[in-house]
Amino acid sequence: MLFRGRRGEGEAYPEKEGVRETPGTVAGEPSRGRTLRGAKPVSGRASRGRSERKRRRRAKGTEGEVLAAGGVKVSYPGDTATRMADQGARVARRAGVGERKNKGRAPLAEEVGEGKRGGRGVGPRGRVRMLLAALLVASLGAMVWVYFFTDTLNVRQVEIYGNCNLDPDYLRSISGVTPRTHLLKMDVKAVEKAVLSEPYVLRVEVRRRFPHTVVLKVVERTPIGYLVQNGRFHLVDREGLVLESKDQRGELPEITGLEMPLLYPGTRIEDPRLQGLAAILAEWPEDNGVRVKEAGYAEGEGYYLLVEGTRVIFGDQSDCRRKAEIALATIQEVAPRYGGLRYVDVTYPDHPAIRPR
Repeated sequence: MLFRGRRGEGEAYPEKEGVRETPGTVAGEPSRGRTLRGAKPVSGRASRGRSERKRRRRAKGTEGEVLAAGGVKVSYPGDTATRMADQGARVARRAGVGERKNKGRAPLAEEVGEGKRGGRGVGPRGRVRMLLAALLVASLGAMVWVYFFTDTLNVRQVEIYGNCNLDPDYLRSISGVTPRTHLLKMDVKAVEKAVLSEPYVLRVEVRRRFPHTVVLKVVERTPIGYLVQNGRFHLVDREGLVLESKDQRGELPEITGLEMPLLYPGTRIEDPRLQGLAAILAEWPEDNGVRVKEAGYAEGEGYYLLVEGTRVIFGDQSDCRRKAEIALATIQEVAPRYGGLRYVDVTYPDHPAIRPR
């Protein structure tokens, strides 16, 4: 049987059992024109009328189907379906769906206004982020201006810790820190150098404590005795540094027998025998009720101490702790038997020698 259809005139369409092909259809595929054997065929005019009735029902508000994202059909009322279809089309255009199909056509008004994601303007979230960034930059700028170019962080207090012999006001004055000093601009190294210029200061730690305080932690040198020169008494530490000059004697022992330059605060005595005297004085037991009045070096005797009128001869500075303990025990226990001792010689600690008065 020959029909006129899509395959052209004169081409044969094979018939299947129970299926009769009509013109305009493809064998084996569903179509409006295909009918089962024995069924009444539907004319083209009836088909067009049915389509027109469906379109009118959608327009009146009957349920319609919208192709949503992902190819899923969702049913909505007619007017809603129309809006949803338009929205779905816009979403598809933004995502690139149908781009090949719509290639070359003029853009819609909503596409011109909104554009694709890469080319559209800054949204509400972007504007909020830009506003927050601007506020952050402005705040940082204001903080920098306040902290660096105003007196908000000027120093109002200088706290001193660790001082025993030095007056706090004196340390504040030599530190160079004033009420006009800015806490952040303060040169810490310069403050340390200024405080270390005082001979009594062995080391110092400078700290900032916001918002208005500078803290100075001082470690002072300890004097071991004094040297007499030109009627003044010059205190020295174990390193031979002159710490202070006084007009009166103190309770510290007098140091004698050394070669001395002109003494004033800050002068350093280079005589190595001072180190030996410092070691002996450091090993002498404290809080024993026996006061050392003098410490020196004499030719033929070596190092010696003058303790409660008794001369204690050490010889050299070796084993000075043991020598000091033996000498102290001899003075406290033996001296009362003889009414006092002229000297105690502990040059050889295993065989000490004494001479009564």
